[in-house]
Amino acid sequence: MSQKELGIKSGFSAATADVRIRQYKSHKMIPKETKSNEIDTTLELDVSPLKDHDIYSNLDLMQILFKSEENHGLLMEKETNRYVSVI
Repeated sequence: MSQKELGIKSGFSAATADVRIRQYKSHKMIPKETKSNEIDTTLELDVSPLKDHDIYSNLDLMQILFKSEENHGLLMEKETNRYVSVI
């Protein structure tokens, strides 16, 4: 897929599609999260493993573990004094 095709499929006009993708690729511009998501969807990419997850509390950690369970089948079991992941 060319940069122009990617840009058009991601919602840019034909006149600016290739320029915008080239700017993102060369790091001259950073896409907004919504645009980045559109590009990821167009390319059929799952970039969630690459994203930073802010963990400031036990609740934050638990939410990430629950999402991992829902989306990726992570299973947790309680042993004597701790929890372990089960594959």
